[in-house]
Amino acid sequence: MDALNEGRLAGAAVDVVSHEPVRPDNPLLTARNCLITPHLAWPTREAQKRLLVATIANVVNFLQGPSDEHGDLNDYGDSFASRAPGDSWGPAR
Repeated sequence: MDALNEGRLAGAAVDVVSHEPVRPDNPLLTARNCLITPHLAWPTREAQKRLLVATIANVVNFLQGPSDEHGDLNDYGDSFASRAPGDSWGPAR
């Protein structure tokens, strides 16, 4: 907080706080150059599409069972988060 208020940190954008909803006494509410979103900043259309595509791919792969083409479902982890729209949805290599 001191870094923001003293100008040592140019700004901050926060989508998640330690207690939600934000408590009225949270010092982020009065910090200089601090933007707080209501834990909704991530759901762009692109992010929602990627999440939906990853979910469908995981369900299809689960129903098909492990194979050389799809690998083990444990190989997926959070790899979908780093993929661009249109990328293939196999295990990260």
